[in-house]
Amino acid sequence: AADLVGPIGSTLPSDALGQLGLASVEVPGLPATWALTEASIRGPEDQPGGLRSACDGPTLSVTYDDLAGVAEGRLALWVRPHACAGGPRLGTERPDEVAVAAGRFSGWAVASGHRLHGEVTDGATAISFTTDLALGDTEAAIASLPPARPHVER
Repeated sequence: AADLVGPIGSTLPSDALGQLGLASVEVPGLPATWALTEASIRGPEDQPGGLRSACDGPTLSVTYDDLAGVAEGRLALWVRPHACAGGPRLGTERPDEVAVAAGRFSGWAVASGHRLHGEVTDGATAISFTTDLALGDTEAAIASLPPARPHVER
C-alpha cells in the first residue's frame, strides 16, 4: 500500500492499538496504489449507531482508498475487542453469507451489490468491514494486519 500510513497512522496512540490487538494500521496485503485515508479511535460513548452500544471497549475506525482512482476502491475496517463483536452469525441470519478465512481471523461476509461486508474475529480482536474488494483480496488484506504480539499457533 502507498506510504501515507505514517502521517495519518501516527495520530493513533500505540497503546490503544495494542489494546485492540494490532501493532499498526499498515495493511501490506493491499495493492500498492491503496493508502490509509482516515483513522480514528472512539471510546464507548462515541460508537457509531451500527456497532453494539453495550460495548465498553474502544473502536478503531480506518479507511483505505485506491489513490489510482481507476475504479472505486475502498476498504473500511472497525476494529474492537472481541467482547464487542456482533456474535457468531454465520449461516444463522442470511443464506447468502459466506465463510471468511483471513489468516488468524475467521467469520462471515455478505455481498450487497458490488460491496462486501462482514465480520471476523481471532478470539481477542473483532473486525467489521465493508469493501468493494473481492473476497480473496479482502481476506489477504485482513490477514496482513500486524498483531500487537506474535500470534502463536497451538
